[in-house]
Amino acid sequence: MKRIAYLDFLRAFATIGVVILHTAASHWSKAFPSADWFVLNFFDSAVRWTVPIFVMISGALFLDPQKEFSIRRLYSKNLLRIVTAFLFWSLIFCSWFIFHNLRKYGYDFNNVPLHDAIRLFVTGEHHLWFLWMIAGLYILLPILRLINSDKRITRYFLILVFISVYILPFGFLALKMLFPSCDDITEALITNFNKSGIATLPGFALYFILGHKLACNNMPKNQKQIIHFAAACSFVLIIIGTYAVSAIAGEARDYFYAYTTPFVLIISVSVFILAKDYFLKGHRHCSSAISTISAVSFGIYLIHPLFINMMVETPFFSTPAYALLTVPVVSIIVFLVSFAASWVLNRIPGLRRYIV
Repeated sequence: MKRIAYLDFLRAFATIGVVILHTAASHWSKAFPSADWFVLNFFDSAVRWTVPIFVMISGALFLDPQKEFSIRRLYSKNLLRIVTAFLFWSLIFCSWFIFHNLRKYGYDFNNVPLHDAIRLFVTGEHHLWFLWMIAGLYILLPILRLINSDKRITRYFLILVFISVYILPFGFLALKMLFPSCDDITEALITNFNKSGIATLPGFALYFILGHKLACNNMPKNQKQIIHFAAACSFVLIIIGTYAVSAIAGEARDYFYAYTTPFVLIISVSVFILAKDYFLKGHRHCSSAISTISAVSFGIYLIHPLFINMMVETPFFSTPAYALLTVPVVSIIVFLVSFAASWVLNRIPGLRRYIV
């Protein structure tokens, strides 16, 4: 398959970004309200676009009407890879959980919470939610391709999802924060809204379709400038908003971090446009390093939390202190080790197709 330079670039830097995100998040909640928490909040806010970019890349590729598509291939190749990858890596992280507890309790199996280990295997480590989400989009792919083939239906779908998934829930949250005395009324509004069924529309489908639309179409320069300005404002709002809701609650709250907020959506669109424009203005090829990172990005994503878990146990990163130093250093170490591990696994026959 022909490589698309700006998609490789986006995939590589989203992979680096997600390592930074999870490194900062490892101490984010317990660091509040220290000075280091503000540093962690900055790092976390700066890379919220990473997962949406992954979804937009998939949409740009899978919704291409020129690309051959069959449901049989979708299930036998794409979905099968997601299922086998989940089972393999869930087993790896479950094994780490058991080993960690055995070491903690003097290698006595009687003190290992096996029920929690089984639950972890079934649900998966925190980052494996991405596999469940992308599998859902793959299952919906035949329908999404039909929606995407009609401009009017696409426009209606995007507007409906944007309002029902990105705007209204955030509006309800704002009502609860601004008018706590009317909490029962707000809860009634949320309950009735959920009953409508509109809220069940997959919010990530919007990113999926947007990825294809942005890949195939060029916006006027003035519209891009507006989006980039709105993205810069959104970044600041995420930082300030996260602190504000956390200060009100008295503990760290991540409402503004959610991928289905208008702020993260705007930033993600801006990042996608910036990368595409850069490579369409004479920069036709990625460096070999970027292309290599892109090629093994799935494995890096799957394995990197294991190395973060190991780093958290070291004296250097066991506490959130000195986050301005520890987050970049640990992120670089985790990324390099994860890259090496993924690179090796991608060269073992069979693993590249089913595991990484």
